[in-house]
Amino acid sequence: MEIRTERIGRDTSYGKIIEAVEQAERSRAPVQRLADRLAGYLVYFALGAAVLTYLLTRDSRATISVIIVAGACGIGGGHAAGNSGRIGRAARGGAIVKGGLFLEQLASGYRGSG
Repeated sequence: MEIRTERIGRDTSYGKIIEAVEQAERSRAPVQRLADRLAGYLVYFALGAAVLTYLLTRDSRATISVIIVAGACGIGGGHAAGNSGRIGRAARGGAIVKGGLFLEQLASGYRGSG
């Protein structure tokens, strides 16, 4: 048996897809970075509000409700889901958008340099 390889690693179609996905992750929109940072603070806010609720009411159901409502807000998740939906809609229309940064630039009418 003789096997001949024409491409390996990053040179293959699969490797190029992985590279495109990695590039899309690196080119996140500024608003998405802000949302990620705020989502980190949201966790502390939710836990603090839950502790305060428990101290004031001594009601575990109310405390759990606060955690659920504050956690369900999902600033970061909501933005990522919105971007995914917009990228999917663009793909159905025949346009491929590499990431959230480019989507945001498209929406703002970015002209670029060159």
